[in-house]
Amino acid sequence: MRQDMKAAQRADVAKAAAAATPKPLTFWEQYRKIVAASGEKFSDFEYVERFAFYERARKAYAVVATSEKALYANVILKKGVL
Repeated sequence: MRQDMKAAQRADVAKAAAAATPKPLTFWEQYRKIVAASGEKFSDFEYVERFAFYERARKAYAVVATSEKALYANVILKKGVL
């Protein structure tokens, strides 16, 4: 009985520790945070279908290849007037 109580207490402590540990931000959450901090007017990202993305990327002025491994982490940045 006493061992069962200790096991239950350990399980409760482990659950509390897991809940208290902040989860890392997803790729998109990180980008939202960066764009929001820029002070620019921003509502949210525009999501485009895969082949529409390829077509837009084909017309891009420049393409930057990174080592980002996140799935579906492709981004097209649009430059404003300077």
